[in-house]
Amino acid sequence: MAPAEFTPTFESRQPPAKYCILSYPAPNVLLVRLNRPKDLNCINMEGHAELHTIWEWLDAEPSLSVGIITGTGRAFSAGADLKEWNAHNTAGQKREMVSSGFGALSRRSGRKPVIAAVNGLAFGGGCELIVNCDLVVASSNATFALPEVKKGVVAFAGALPRIVRTIGKQRAMEMALTGRTVSALEAREWGLVNKVVGDGKGEVVDAAVEYARMIAENSPDAVIVSREGIKMGWEGMGAEDATSDARQPDRRRFLPALRTGVTVKTGKDYDAIDPELIETTESERLSFNSFWSDIYQTDLSFGRNAGILPAVHSTRKGVSDAANDLLTLTHRIVDIDIGQAEDDEVIGIDMIDWSA
Repeated sequence: MAPAEFTPTFESRQPPAKYCILSYPAPNVLLVRLNRPKDLNCINMEGHAELHTIWEWLDAEPSLSVGIITGTGRAFSAGADLKEWNAHNTAGQKREMVSSGFGALSRRSGRKPVIAAVNGLAFGGGCELIVNCDLVVASSNATFALPEVKKGVVAFAGALPRIVRTIGKQRAMEMALTGRTVSALEAREWGLVNKVVGDGKGEVVDAAVEYARMIAENSPDAVIVSREGIKMGWEGMGAEDATSDARQPDRRRFLPALRTGVTVKTGKDYDAIDPELIETTESERLSFNSFWSDIYQTDLSFGRNAGILPAVHSTRKGVSDAANDLLTLTHRIVDIDIGQAEDDEVIGIDMIDWSA
């Protein structure tokens, strides 16, 4: 276990944690340790809500730049709490999953990166969780699987349309249709894992903390915007869609603070900045127009209320749309409650709320 060497000062209150342990192994780094070892760190519905609150706090708290998630004991997470699931089904109770998905990560958009430190088995929802993390470090004894097909259910928390973009169709089919276990070394070869380390006590967390330190040393705003640009490409948005969304007057403002350099090291929210500081000259706008045009291979225009990094739109389906469609299909097949998604409704990724 990485020692909690750093004692941070927060601008907001740390949320309560019942099913996990929060610590701070380095400046600006939050470590979340799932703490149900007797249940192989299965996550129940209350645990999902707890994690949703924690990751939202990570995004909002200026003193934090990076999150890490790991497990206690021999498992990272064995997935859903099936005892709770069966109890709810028997009682006819609805299971309301948080919008950010399993562990509040499998469908999370968010602002700040989260690193998975996989210390053992990551099955079902535990595997779906890591697919949408920004970096994945695994111990040599870690294993990964989507075994839902063996139980007559579906991995409906968002991993199926995402994992195909990470490891390719054939390998994704192999995992999802056979339900077989994939080793850490194989997962690294496939591109699902960044780095494999030894299985010594705390070794995988130490490696994740080292990545987190490197990220936290950079500009918080540059990290947030760079992450969003990569994620947007991963989720299938084309240049024209990005341009169209960027031109919409109601979009959130992603870059004005970054343009001025005001928050290069503070990471403060846009709304906390004096509006006069974000006024830019025409030459500055043209300079950034050229910069992002090189990335998107198209023309861009900046308005005061225009956001350059928009959400995936239904005009070109991204993975979040596909995940919602899959949830609807799963609901029809196995009668699993999927919250508010309607049969004929496609819900895209929400724009990150920078004023939250």
